[in-house]
Amino acid sequence: GQLEPAARAFGHALELKHDLAEAHFYLGLIMRKQSQLEDAGDCLLLAATFKPDLAAAWFYLGVVDLDCKRYAEARRNFETALRLQPDYAEAHHGYAKLCEEQKQFGDAIAHLHTALQLKPDFALAHCNLARLTLRDSLDADQALAHAKKALELQPRLAEAHSCLAQILQFAAPLAIGIWA
Repeated sequence: GQLEPAARAFGHALELKHDLAEAHFYLGLIMRKQSQLEDAGDCLLLAATFKPDLAAAWFYLGVVDLDCKRYAEARRNFETALRLQPDYAEAHHGYAKLCEEQKQFGDAIAHLHTALQLKPDFALAHCNLARLTLRDSLDADQALAHAKKALELQPRLAEAHSCLAQILQFAAPLAIGIWA
């Protein structure tokens, strides 16, 4: 949690070896945590340039692009991460968020299912799948199962509590056909 000293240490590492991809990568993560998105993107791009097979650099570059609403770039970077590492559950989750933002709900759900096949204990993916399941298919029972699984895996996940509340709020109207 000591971001400033860590950033300084990575800076020193880069003074000694400017092409140290891992230092650029972790410095990019720190900058993203500090909401310095453009600088984070620059660091992550350098990490990916110096180590093109570093799937995590491409994934987080996609995350930064998604944060900045640069959808075409995010798609390209998530696809690169998944080409390098097809079993990267977090990259499937990131791609799902991109698809959701672009209203490609079926694709988002498919990527969430893939993320959960790869990493069944991925609480946030269960949460997002619950929300999208309710939205896409109005299947309150399936949505509720995913929300409960998310809370079982990570009881302090705020998004899962919010998702559960949404399902409980809308499940009764769905069951009697008000929203169908």
